[in-house]
Amino acid sequence: MTERWADTLDEQKTYYDERAGEYDNFWFRRGSYALDEPLASQWATDAAATMREVEDFSHGDVLELACGTGIFTDVLRRRANTVDALDASPAMLALNAERTAGATNVTYAQADLFDWTPTRRYDRIFFGFWLSHVPDDLFETFWAAVRDALAPDGRVLFVDSMPYRAEQGVVAPADSDTAIRTEQRTLDDGRTFRIVKRYWEPAALVERLSAAGWDARVEASAHRLMLLGGARPMPA
Repeated sequence: MTERWADTLDEQKTYYDERAGEYDNFWFRRGSYALDEPLASQWATDAAATMREVEDFSHGDVLELACGTGIFTDVLRRRANTVDALDASPAMLALNAERTAGATNVTYAQADLFDWTPTRRYDRIFFGFWLSHVPDDLFETFWAAVRDALAPDGRVLFVDSMPYRAEQGVVAPADSDTAIRTEQRTLDDGRTFRIVKRYWEPAALVERLSAAGWDARVEASAHRLMLLGGARPMPA
């Protein structure tokens, strides 16, 4: 881990562990994450389309990185032979296990993805709302680990954030370009934490992945509320 980001990444890890009980509010757009119309319907449409992509993607032995509370794990397990779900947060893993209770093909492990070495290979690798938290100077290192965990002919799928546009009726994040930066996040109890955040535009992410040796397709969702990307290693 680089010294530049070490403190922020430690704080980010604490934030997501403490936020575990609130995390689902983001995906289901409850509480402080609720959206007015037409954004609420647009989010529901984009989220449903994304879930269909995730379910169709799941195949064979699947590795889910930064698995969180299991929103995606519960979909991946339906068609997978096995799902190995990794997260740095014990609280997230506990909630994930509750959501997927009874699923015999899911196993869980605590792992800091900035200090993670794969121990086997998988047919599919998935991560949701994780890549935007990876600092630029750890981007290639992270993707090298993903490559090491991917079986020959394996594929990667990821879902992530896009910056909301002012014309869509919501306030855009400060400096809502694609530059890496820190953002301050607030829990329901008022505590604040710094996290790393980068809102990738699809074309810029495809270019960065290509330079790292990946054949990638990255597209915005129908209403530009999230992005969906697929990748496989370029031939040697």
